[in-house]
Order: sequence, then structure tokens, then C-alpha cells
Amino acid sequence: MGIIILDNSQGSNVLAFLHSTHLLFFLSTLISPKHILSSKMPRAVRGLLIECDPSIKSMILKYDEERHDYIVEDLDDENHLVIKESQLQNLKVRLDQDLDEKIMQLDESESE
Repeated sequence: MGIIILDNSQGSNVLAFLHSTHLLFFLSTLISPKHILSSKMPRAVRGLLIECDPSIKSMILKYDEERHDYIVEDLDDENHLVIKESQLQNLKVRLDQDLDEKIMQLDESESE
């Protein structure tokens, strides 16, 4: 088991515990006087480390811009993301649908 600490540009710290199954548990807190004074507990988010092609990663990033449903952390390289474990199946379905549509469009344009 290893510990990874990431810091993103919005001032939040992310603490990740990497298990042998590639399951990550994330603890994310926004460091601001408001949170310190309110003494709210940090929120834990269960996530999965995924590796994908850069084109698929860009699709997932685009999906996440809409409602922030999928990504826990963008690891700032070409092909790694940490996504919410609860959204894995929804993400697979959405990617399958979009990729099928693109393939059908390519097939139609080639036949013309």
C-alpha cells in the first residue's frame, strides 16, 4: 500500500491510498478559512484509477465538464484519470454509445 498526495490548482489537497486492486480512496478537503471555522468533516470519495487512450480521456473530460459526475482527479498525463467508482458503469455505457455512433457515421461516410 502506498500513499500519494496530489495538489491541484484550486487549492484542494487530495490524499490517496493505493491498494493492490487499484482501488483508491480519496479524501479531499478545500483549505480555506471558511472550512476551518465551520469545522466540517472532509468528504471521502471512492475512486478507480483508469488508464485509457488520450482520445478517450478527452471524451471523459468533456463529459465531466457538463456536471462533474465522473472525475475525482485528472492526473495530468496523457492517459490516467481517477474516476468515481459509482459512475464506472454509467461511463462505460456512455462511451460505448458515443463510440458506436462515431463508427456508424464513419461507415456511412465511407459507403457514400
